[in-house]
Amino acid sequence: MKKQVAGRALFAGTAILSLGMIFQAVDPATVSSQEQEKTVSISASFLKAHGAKIWDVPVEKEMAMKEEVYMAREGETLAGIAANFKGMMEKETDAEALQTLIGANKVQSGPLKARQEIHIPVRADKTIQTVQVFPGFRLWGLGRRFMDKMGVSDVSAAKDSIRKANNIDFIKEENVDLLEKGRKVKIPLADGTLETVTVEASDAFRGYVSYVQANKAYYKPDASAERIAAEVAALNGWDLAKLASGEQEPVDTIVTGLALPIAANEVDMDPLGAGGDRLKFYHVTIERKDGHAERMYRIAQAAAAALDPDGDTKRVLAWDEDIISFQNAGMESSALRKLMREPANVVFSNSAAFEFHESATDAERQKYGPADSLMANIVRALPLLEAGRPAVFGAAGDWYVEGSGPYAQSYPLIHSPRGYIVGASGKFPFFEGHKNDLFVADFTQAGADVCVPQTLLKDKKLEGTSAPTQVMGVFYAKLMEKYGNRLSPEEIIAAVLMTARRDLYEFPADGEGQPKPAIFKTNGGALPYHPRCGAGSMDPDRTVKALDRMVEMKAEMERPGGYFAQIFPLNDAVSVKEKRKDGQYVYRAMLPRNVTLGKMIFVLAQESGQHADVKVRTPAGFEMILPRTITGVVSTMVMAYEDIPTGASIEVSSSQPFAQGAEIIVHGLEDGNIVQKLRDELRANGILPQPLKILDLPAFNR
Repeated sequence: MKKQVAGRALFAGTAILSLGMIFQAVDPATVSSQEQEKTVSISASFLKAHGAKIWDVPVEKEMAMKEEVYMAREGETLAGIAANFKGMMEKETDAEALQTLIGANKVQSGPLKARQEIHIPVRADKTIQTVQVFPGFRLWGLGRRFMDKMGVSDVSAAKDSIRKANNIDFIKEENVDLLEKGRKVKIPLADGTLETVTVEASDAFRGYVSYVQANKAYYKPDASAERIAAEVAALNGWDLAKLASGEQEPVDTIVTGLALPIAANEVDMDPLGAGGDRLKFYHVTIERKDGHAERMYRIAQAAAAALDPDGDTKRVLAWDEDIISFQNAGMESSALRKLMREPANVVFSNSAAFEFHESATDAERQKYGPADSLMANIVRALPLLEAGRPAVFGAAGDWYVEGSGPYAQSYPLIHSPRGYIVGASGKFPFFEGHKNDLFVADFTQAGADVCVPQTLLKDKKLEGTSAPTQVMGVFYAKLMEKYGNRLSPEEIIAAVLMTARRDLYEFPADGEGQPKPAIFKTNGGALPYHPRCGAGSMDPDRTVKALDRMVEMKAEMERPGGYFAQIFPLNDAVSVKEKRKDGQYVYRAMLPRNVTLGKMIFVLAQESGQHADVKVRTPAGFEMILPRTITGVVSTMVMAYEDIPTGASIEVSSSQPFAQGAEIIVHGLEDGNIVQKLRDELRANGILPQPLKILDLPAFNR
């Protein structure tokens, strides 16, 4: 997770605009449509022409080239580096490789300085990495050394058998010590007996080579163990014979050339297949270009390839722009502003997020009132966001265990009517008896609308909400391509949320003991809700089945209810305000027609020093305390899919009054919509529970 600390770069001195000014419709400030939304088709060239900094776009027939950075050793020469990287650069001779390096670095001869950067031109599907020497490499080395005596032909299986025979758990530091050089380890032999052997120094290098080969992670995936060993030894300045004898061993790191990591999700994501007249949607990884952004872009590419193996990779883009900044309403380029004006075939995923620490952020947000708060730039962006309704997926952030408390992400683009916050779920097999169970990741911050299982790069799990955000964005883009001609974006996201898994666990509160089932509450429309995982963990298979069913049902509907949006200014005649005896200021917004709720945006303007928690109650009786934000603007899907009858009110209350500029934006679908039909069918089939219930695994186990 790339972070920005909340409270920095604050924007002050700008008055808040009334949201009532941004809609030109009547009854009052209402937008609704029963017609299929028209989407403007754009392209990468269009984006570039309007100032978008698109980078590292693959070409169709020839893999794009890039430069990887290698840190030279003291006294190393360019000629030596050229010889070592000749294969990775795909050059026939040392001389060709040297000329390529001279052209890329403007260095011709002489010894190089320690850690001098040398640029190595390679294909975009290769990378140079410095790998930390992990004790597990010795386990792989033992597997390679004894696999024949164990009677197995696969080094990975041998490694796993040795780990189990010795109860080695890499989560526990005391078990890691079992693999130190000189320690005794039991080897399960083919005849069922155990042989005690000594961990050798050579096991580390032997194991690394075995690991890279078994996982096809080397830059040349089909390379033999002998070739990998020779090239890695030369690249690190080691003597291969001494490595084999144990006279020399990698102690801290190993520099190596690897294939581009292929991302995999902890929940299978099968290809979506053909369906209808497919649209062309672009997925854009959007954040400042750096190492984090490059990793996220690669994950997006891998997810797209898994879901659509025959798809056009040129529609998976990376865009160098900061959208979580509050300057310029978080929109620097004219390309981004153009995409706000009308719906387009683009889905954004942003994996940057603010880091919060509850006590410090509480104090920070009390400094600002409605005239000079961070709210101003968000309010300024809302007219564009309502016009274009861009699809934006943003990372929830990774600091819950570090004390982020109830704070959620809040920046202009995440408050799009189609903006969603993504948390992380994952498997944490170090809990006994929970090897295959999904957990709400302990780091996921508050406010997520949905969680997505964590991503694996080979055997390594990527901790954080960054990668799940990219996977969710790509999944949604591919769903739009397949179903977007027959279903609206609101209908598609409804299927994602209503079919999410709720059979999740949570880490022990004190870090000790056994996990407990995650507690979900269902809202007035039966959609379950968890404060840090929203509707649950995204389930691709159930989502696709629900969408196929929606298409069938919608085809039988003559005129299904369309998009709805309405502004309710608080402290206005549209709302009813009172102060109860318990000291709560209460505001009631009455809906003028039958509506199925969707995304709610709360502009919670309160004077400096008077920011307080806000409770929302729907007509069905569902109640929740809204997440806090540094900006005072909160977006959520928590109340989605409750049917609100004409004349019923949504109640908002706080111990402090709202100031001028406080607003609620209600999004949803008009009565008679396909989401109602899907919701009711899922409830009848047991996928969704009953409304207004508290659920844990014994009551809701799937």
